[in-house]
Amino acid sequence: MIHGYYTVDPESLWDTIECDIPELKPWIEKYLQEQPE
Repeated sequence: MIHGYYTVDPESLWDTIECDIPELKPWIEKYLQEQPE
């Protein structure tokens, strides 16, 4: 079975950049602040 792991759909990638990453940013910043240096 071939899934197409080696192809990237530019529209899906841009949707992820525009929608998902900004929603994760506050969580990531909080997580990083809680980690010991």
